[in-house]
Amino acid sequence: MYHFFKITLLGSMLTLMGCEPNSMLAADQQRHLICKSLIQGFLNTQQLAHYQITQNTADQTVAQIRYVAQPNTTQTLMPQQQKLSFLCTQQAQQIAVRLIDPTAGQAQMILTLNLPPASHMKRLTAYALAQD
Repeated sequence: MYHFFKITLLGSMLTLMGCEPNSMLAADQQRHLICKSLIQGFLNTQQLAHYQITQNTADQTVAQIRYVAQPNTTQTLMPQQQKLSFLCTQQAQQIAVRLIDPTAGQAQMILTLNLPPASHMKRLTAYALAQD
């Protein structure tokens, strides 16, 4: 009986530990979707819709994600900056996007988004993120 209890307890702990990364993964996916959408919206307003956004995972931390936007190779003949770097941070219920100046290395705030509380987000979300 004692061994059965230990095995059941161990199985429950492993199951709960396995669930934790998935919930974090869903939150990370949601933050990535919001950051990428804000950056794409900024690029569209600047007539740079032909830029492709990639996530720079080498400089990623829990609180911030770096993105790089580059033009498609054959889209335009106009002179343009080859690479735009963005920094997306989340503090509590606010997501901020900054454009990084490549020469000075300073980040200029370009967009902020105040998120509703988590209970409202679930109700407002029209889709469900895939659980791996």
